[in-house]
Amino acid sequence: VPECFTIDVPKEEDSLLLLYPPSLKNGCRMKPLGVFIPSYEDRGALSVEDGAAVSILMTLVQSGQDFSDFNCQRFLFEMGELDDPWLAEEETLLRQLSLRQMRSWYIREKTLFDLEIYLPSGSWYGSVPSGTPRESSGLENPVAIVLPEGYSFLVSPDRLELVEIQVDDHGQAVWIRESLVQEAPSQ
Repeated sequence: VPECFTIDVPKEEDSLLLLYPPSLKNGCRMKPLGVFIPSYEDRGALSVEDGAAVSILMTLVQSGQDFSDFNCQRFLFEMGELDDPWLAEEETLLRQLSLRQMRSWYIREKTLFDLEIYLPSGSWYGSVPSGTPRESSGLENPVAIVLPEGYSFLVSPDRLELVEIQVDDHGQAVWIRESLVQEAPSQ
Protein backbone atom coordinates (compact mmCIF):
# COMPACT_ATOMS: atom_id res chain seq x y z
CA VAL A 1 0.00 0.00 0.00
CA PRO A 2 1.52 3.34 -0.96
CA GLU A 3 2.13 5.87 1.79
CA CYS A 4 0.76 8.67 -0.37
CA PHE A 5 -1.00 9.14 -3.67
CA THR A 6 -2.06 12.09 -5.79
CA ILE A 7 -5.44 12.93 -7.23
CA ASP A 8 -6.41 15.96 -9.29
CA VAL A 9 -9.28 18.05 -7.94
CA PRO A 10 -10.67 21.41 -9.07
CA LYS A 11 -8.89 24.37 -7.49
CA GLU A 12 -10.76 26.41 -4.89
CA GLU A 13 -13.12 23.55 -4.03
CA ASP A 14 -13.24 21.57 -0.82
CA SER A 15 -12.73 17.83 -1.25
CA LEU A 16 -14.14 14.82 0.54
CA LEU A 17 -12.45 11.48 -0.03
CA LEU A 18 -13.27 7.97 1.20
CA LEU A 19 -10.97 5.01 0.68
CA TYR A 20 -12.68 1.64 1.11
CA PRO A 21 -10.82 -1.59 1.86
CA PRO A 22 -11.80 -4.65 -0.21
CA SER A 23 -15.07 -6.39 0.69
CA LEU A 24 -14.87 -9.36 3.04
CA LYS A 25 -17.97 -10.80 1.38
CA ASN A 26 -20.92 -9.43 -0.52
CA GLY A 27 -22.33 -6.49 1.47
CA CYS A 28 -19.76 -6.75 4.29
CA ARG A 29 -16.67 -4.56 4.43
CA MET A 30 -14.46 -2.75 6.90
CA LYS A 31 -15.13 0.96 7.50
CA PRO A 32 -13.45 3.36 5.06
CA LEU A 33 -10.68 5.83 5.73
CA GLY A 34 -11.69 9.43 5.08
CA VAL A 35 -10.30 12.92 4.73
CA PHE A 36 -11.69 16.41 4.26
CA ILE A 37 -9.33 18.72 2.37
CA PRO A 38 -10.32 22.40 2.44
CA SER A 39 -9.83 24.40 -0.75
CA TYR A 40 -6.85 26.29 0.70
CA GLU A 41 -4.91 23.07 1.43
CA ASP A 42 -3.10 20.87 -1.06
CA ARG A 43 -2.96 17.67 1.01
CA GLY A 44 -4.64 15.72 3.77
CA ALA A 45 -4.22 12.53 5.78
CA LEU A 46 -6.72 9.69 5.59
CA SER A 47 -7.95 8.35 8.92
CA VAL A 48 -10.55 5.84 10.05
CA GLU A 49 -11.91 8.39 12.56
CA ASP A 50 -12.52 11.02 9.87
CA GLY A 51 -14.06 8.32 7.68
CA ALA A 52 -17.21 8.38 9.84
CA ALA A 53 -17.82 12.11 9.41
CA VAL A 54 -16.80 12.15 5.75
CA SER A 55 -19.15 9.26 4.94
CA ILE A 56 -22.07 11.19 6.48
CA LEU A 57 -21.17 14.30 4.48
CA MET A 58 -20.74 12.24 1.30
CA THR A 59 -24.24 10.76 1.77
CA LEU A 60 -25.68 14.27 1.86
CA VAL A 61 -23.62 15.53 -1.08
CA GLN A 62 -24.70 12.52 -3.15
CA SER A 63 -28.33 13.37 -2.34
CA GLY A 64 -27.84 16.84 -3.82
CA GLN A 65 -27.25 18.91 -0.66
CA ASP A 66 -25.10 22.05 -1.05
CA PHE A 67 -22.45 22.41 1.65
CA SER A 68 -20.54 25.38 0.32
CA ASP A 69 -21.25 27.34 3.53
CA PHE A 70 -21.04 24.42 5.99
CA ASN A 71 -18.10 24.24 8.42
CA CYS A 72 -16.88 20.73 7.58
CA GLN A 73 -13.73 21.09 9.70
CA ARG A 74 -15.80 21.83 12.79
CA PHE A 75 -18.06 18.86 12.04
CA LEU A 76 -15.03 16.54 11.75
CA PHE A 77 -13.61 17.98 14.98
CA GLU A 78 -16.88 17.43 16.88
CA MET A 79 -17.25 13.89 15.51
CA GLY A 80 -13.64 13.21 16.55
CA GLU A 81 -14.58 14.02 20.15
CA LEU A 82 -16.64 10.81 20.34
CA ASP A 83 -14.94 7.69 21.68
CA ASP A 84 -15.83 5.98 18.40
CA PRO A 85 -17.15 8.29 15.64
CA TRP A 86 -18.51 5.24 13.79
CA LEU A 87 -21.05 4.80 16.61
CA ALA A 88 -22.59 8.26 16.04
CA GLU A 89 -26.37 8.52 15.67
CA GLU A 90 -26.13 8.74 11.89
CA GLU A 91 -29.87 9.07 11.23
CA THR A 92 -30.14 12.06 13.55
CA LEU A 93 -27.11 13.72 11.97
CA LEU A 94 -28.34 13.15 8.41
CA ARG A 95 -31.76 14.58 9.29
CA GLN A 96 -30.38 17.66 11.06
CA LEU A 97 -27.74 18.32 8.41
CA SER A 98 -30.28 18.03 5.58
CA LEU A 99 -32.56 20.49 7.42
CA ARG A 100 -29.55 22.79 7.99
CA GLN A 101 -30.30 22.75 11.72
CA MET A 102 -27.05 21.20 12.88
CA ARG A 103 -25.87 21.77 16.45
CA SER A 104 -22.97 20.05 18.19
CA TRP A 105 -25.27 18.42 20.78
CA TYR A 106 -26.78 16.28 18.00
CA ILE A 107 -23.42 14.52 17.71
CA ARG A 108 -23.78 11.65 20.15
CA GLU A 109 -23.26 7.91 20.21
CA LYS A 110 -25.98 5.34 19.69
CA THR A 111 -27.25 3.38 22.68
CA LEU A 112 -24.78 0.57 23.33
CA PHE A 113 -25.47 -2.85 24.80
CA ASP A 114 -23.15 -5.09 26.81
CA LEU A 115 -23.22 -8.54 25.23
CA GLU A 116 -21.53 -11.91 25.61
CA ILE A 117 -20.84 -13.83 22.41
CA TYR A 118 -19.32 -17.29 22.04
CA LEU A 119 -16.49 -17.25 19.50
CA PRO A 120 -13.94 -19.85 18.41
CA SER A 121 -10.46 -19.25 19.79
CA GLY A 122 -8.43 -16.49 18.18
CA SER A 123 -8.36 -12.75 17.56
CA TRP A 124 -11.57 -11.16 16.31
CA TYR A 125 -11.72 -7.66 14.80
CA GLY A 126 -14.69 -5.33 14.35
CA SER A 127 -15.45 -3.26 11.26
CA VAL A 128 -12.90 -0.55 12.11
CA PRO A 129 -9.51 -1.63 10.70
CA SER A 130 -7.45 -0.03 13.47
CA GLY A 131 -9.63 -1.37 16.29
CA THR A 132 -8.36 -3.54 19.11
CA PRO A 133 -9.15 -7.23 18.60
CA ARG A 134 -11.27 -9.25 20.97
CA GLU A 135 -9.47 -12.37 22.13
CA SER A 136 -11.39 -15.62 22.52
CA SER A 137 -10.09 -18.69 24.30
CA GLY A 138 -12.77 -20.88 22.72
CA LEU A 139 -16.48 -21.57 22.45
CA GLU A 140 -16.81 -22.54 26.10
CA ASN A 141 -15.96 -18.98 27.31
CA PRO A 142 -18.03 -15.98 26.19
CA VAL A 143 -16.35 -12.82 24.93
CA ALA A 144 -17.65 -9.53 26.37
CA ILE A 145 -18.45 -7.01 23.65
CA VAL A 146 -20.31 -3.70 23.45
CA LEU A 147 -22.44 -3.12 20.33
CA PRO A 148 -25.21 -0.77 19.17
CA GLU A 149 -28.61 -1.86 17.93
CA GLY A 150 -28.49 -3.16 14.37
CA TYR A 151 -26.02 -5.05 12.26
CA SER A 152 -22.36 -5.58 13.21
CA PHE A 153 -19.71 -8.13 12.45
CA LEU A 154 -16.44 -9.55 13.73
CA VAL A 155 -13.80 -11.10 11.52
CA SER A 156 -10.88 -13.41 12.31
CA PRO A 157 -8.19 -13.07 9.63
CA ASP A 158 -6.32 -16.08 11.04
CA ARG A 159 -9.39 -18.33 10.95
CA LEU A 160 -10.81 -16.75 7.75
CA GLU A 161 -14.18 -16.60 9.49
CA LEU A 162 -16.80 -13.93 9.91
CA VAL A 163 -19.45 -13.59 12.63
CA GLU A 164 -22.47 -11.48 11.68
CA ILE A 165 -24.37 -10.07 14.66
CA GLN A 166 -27.84 -8.55 14.81
CA VAL A 167 -28.80 -6.66 18.00
CA ASP A 168 -32.43 -5.68 18.61
CA ASP A 169 -33.63 -2.55 20.44
CA HIS A 170 -33.69 -4.48 23.76
CA GLY A 171 -30.05 -5.55 23.50
CA GLN A 172 -30.81 -9.14 22.51
CA ALA A 173 -28.38 -10.52 19.94
CA VAL A 174 -28.29 -13.35 17.44
CA TRP A 175 -25.21 -14.25 15.43
CA ILE A 176 -24.07 -16.59 12.74
CA ARG A 177 -20.56 -17.71 11.94
CA GLU A 178 -19.43 -18.36 8.40
CA SER A 179 -16.26 -19.04 6.45
CA LEU A 180 -14.71 -16.37 4.22
CA VAL A 181 -13.19 -19.09 2.02
CA GLN A 182 -15.10 -19.71 -1.20
CA GLU A 183 -15.67 -23.40 -1.72
CA ALA A 184 -14.95 -24.75 -5.18
CA PRO A 185 -18.05 -25.89 -7.06
CA SER A 186 -18.52 -29.65 -7.02
CA GLN A 187 -18.19 -31.48 -10.32
